[in-house]
Amino acid sequence: MAEGRRAALARPIPQPARRTARPRPGRPPTAGLRERILRAAEPIFLARDFHAVRMEDVARASGAGKGTLYRYFASKEALYAALLLGGIDRLRGEIAAAAAGASDPIARIEAVVRAVLAHLWARRRLLALLHEHEHALPRAQGRERIRRRAEVEAAMTAVVAGAIAEGVLRPQDAAFTAELLLGMLRAAHRARRPDDDADAVARRVVELFLLGAANPAGRSGFERRRRMR
Repeated sequence: MAEGRRAALARPIPQPARRTARPRPGRPPTAGLRERILRAAEPIFLARDFHAVRMEDVARASGAGKGTLYRYFASKEALYAALLLGGIDRLRGEIAAAAAGASDPIARIEAVVRAVLAHLWARRRLLALLHEHEHALPRAQGRERIRRRAEVEAAMTAVVAGAIAEGVLRPQDAAFTAELLLGMLRAAHRARRPDDDADAVARRVVELFLLGAANPAGRSGFERRRRMR
């Protein structure tokens, strides 16, 4: 009898089956509401510091309830990331449209430079927030931003590669040259003064990119030094 009692105690005690909580079904998405929220959020982020932006204000500006806003964007960081990703997509489209509308390689470079500068200048505050609060981006959106930025770089590389193929630029690494051009545009964006004219700045960038900063004497001196090496 004692052995039977010990055997009974050794048996595992059956556990009740765990009930898995099912997510409560939400309302179906409202057509165009996500885009409306993003359009309402962009000027708020442009006008304020990141920490001063409140989701309540975005909800009010978009005409959506706060609960609805959180169904589309789980946090302020997620909303901010969506704005940045949408901006990168627009920039890529603007580069493609500018390049497609030009008739020759130099005109394509000029058109793309103007398009990129116009995009950067229109969103200056938003891009400044990116540099200040990039760490606040959710990890998945941070990776997606890197991927989409690579697509912008690829679009610029295609413009440069076309200019090389048509004999306007010297044969060289197209991706490296495109990155240099993007760097010049970022520098022009950061150095912008209130009275700067976008077209005038674009012309200066194109001139420096195509002709360089050296005058004939400087180029001759550089060639002499290069031959001596």
